[in-house]
Order: sequence, then structure tokens, then C-alpha cells
Amino acid sequence: MPIIADPSLPLTAWSSAGVDLIDPVRAARQDPGPLRLLVLHLGAQPLETQSHLLGLLGSTALQLDIVLVQPDAVMTGILRAPPGDGIFHGAVLVADGDRGQIGDRAASDLSEAIGWIRSRNLPALLIGAAANLALPAGILRAGEPVAEIVPHALVQPGHALLRDLDGQLDLPVIRREQMSLQTVSGSGLEPLISATASGVHLAFDPRRRWLFALDHIERGVEATARALRRCGSRSRPRTGPWRTYAQILVSRWLHAVVHPLASFPDP
Repeated sequence: MPIIADPSLPLTAWSSAGVDLIDPVRAARQDPGPLRLLVLHLGAQPLETQSHLLGLLGSTALQLDIVLVQPDAVMTGILRAPPGDGIFHGAVLVADGDRGQIGDRAASDLSEAIGWIRSRNLPALLIGAAANLALPAGILRAGEPVAEIVPHALVQPGHALLRDLDGQLDLPVIRREQMSLQTVSGSGLEPLISATASGVHLAFDPRRRWLFALDHIERGVEATARALRRCGSRSRPRTGPWRTYAQILVSRWLHAVVHPLASFPDP
């Protein structure tokens, strides 16, 4: 389904990248109303990352209204005075690096955005350093750096977020920090996908309805290959497998977590 995008955003570049867009006026006439999501990305290659992320979100059959927050707007009021009627149904936060690798400004922006989501009791998808920063204190530990394509297994194959996924997934891992199955389970979170070499990759907080992805599921093949090369890895990602996994996962999160609790104003 198409994504609603404000005309001031780089629509031409996104359309060229294969993102399906729809005019806000046309979308307002459709029923049911769209899910409004706040999306914030902090890191390098913003246009490329945003295109990949919007492509994932647009793979669902649901209609979405994306409010893309530019990094320099976080501290200048957009979270304090959101656009439109201020109604949001969920949020997606993405930040590059581990908890200790992001700068003070990015950490401050992320903390404010996480606090805003928590205060509104919104379901959230948190990726990379955004997941690291939002996780309960003490759940992460520093380990040996990993930069490889790593075989992962489903911890809870019957979970609503894991339907339609195979029992084993080869996923790119580029990080140092890890969390174990025991630590995650003891913190009240649900471990969903894990690997022997790199610990838990995906966890869900059923109380807050937050989905934590320690690895960058939004990246395309070329972006992942560049990130692996920068770390000296000889792994070569293949087109398809984890991108399909990411599309299924994001679609399940929207359908099973965000949409059932969404309320829409009367037309």
C-alpha cells in the first residue's frame, strides 16, 4: 500500500527508490483512515536509510501516514507540538552504532524521542542504537565485535510477530553489545530470535508493545555490504533472505501490534 508523504519531503528520490507514495488529499478520502507513524532516523546516509525504511513500512497492506522527523527538529519542538491533530498510532526510531558509539547530541535526541513515545503509551519499533538506549538498564553487555552473516533461530516460533518465518534465518550482525536469552527473559521481555554467536537479535516488550531489533533490519544489500566491509568482514550478503524477513516482521508488527489498538477520528 502507498505511504502518505508531505510534499516538502524528497518524494522524487523516494519514488525512484521504489517507495509507493500517495497524495495527502487523496488519502484523506479513503476509509479506514491511515495509521500515523512518527519516524526518526539518526545516522549516516539519511536519504538511503529513509528510502529503505519507508520501503519496509510500505510493504504492508495497511495505509500509513508517515511523519518523518528530521534530526535537527527533535530538540526544537516537533515532539512537543506535533503536526496536525497530534494523534499518532506508533513510532519507529533508528540510530546507527551501539550505545557507546553515538554522540551526546544523538543520545539526547533519542532519549527525548523515547520519553515522548513512553509518555503517549505508543507501540514502537526500535532499531540499532535506538533499541540499545531504550532497553532496560543492565540488559546489554559488551562482547567481542561481530561483523558477519550469522545463522539465527526462532526462540518462539508460534509468536504472533514470527508467523510466516522459517525456523532458521541468516542475518547480518554488526555490533559489539549483546544480550543473552536468560537476561532478556528475566527482564520481562520476550526473546524472539537469537544466535549462539551474537545473542538475542529481536525482543518484544508486551507491556509497552515495543519491538527491539539490535541489528539494522532496514538496510538494503548494498548498505549492509558496505557496513560489513568497513568492519573488515569477508561476508557477502545475498539479495532477498533477510529483506524478506524484515518485510514480514514489520508487516506483522503493524498488523498484530499497532493496528488493533488504533482509533481513528470520525470522517
